[in-house]
Amino acid sequence: MSHVASQTTGKIPAAPLSPARRVGVTRRRIGLSNLDGRSLECRRARQIAAELAAGFGKAITKTQRQACERAGLLCVVVEDLASRRLAGEPVGLSEVLRAEGVAKRACRAIEAAYPARPHGADGPLSLDVLQRLK
Repeated sequence: MSHVASQTTGKIPAAPLSPARRVGVTRRRIGLSNLDGRSLECRRARQIAAELAAGFGKAITKTQRQACERAGLLCVVVEDLASRRLAGEPVGLSEVLRAEGVAKRACRAIEAAYPARPHGADGPLSLDVLQRLK
């Protein structure tokens, strides 16, 4: 009954995906390096990621850089949701608040991983990013 129509539905069953095709479908890479870079959102995400990555100095690992990029993307999503809500589009407040909480936790986790700084030294984040996260 491989290519014969099923007697109950009359449809030919779909062939199962090969392991190579399944991997290609499920392993989609999303990050700043995969984006075009011409949109305002992408440039803003790169700016935030660069500010977050500046706290590590030159000794940043690949994992830390990816976390900075992810946090930058999350911050841009929050900004987009908030601006859509203010423009009157149907975006729920709970959706905006949940996304903001995720972005805050991502940024705070990155800041917690920064190398030790002298007491009283300001972090690398600009004031506008810090104000939005508080």
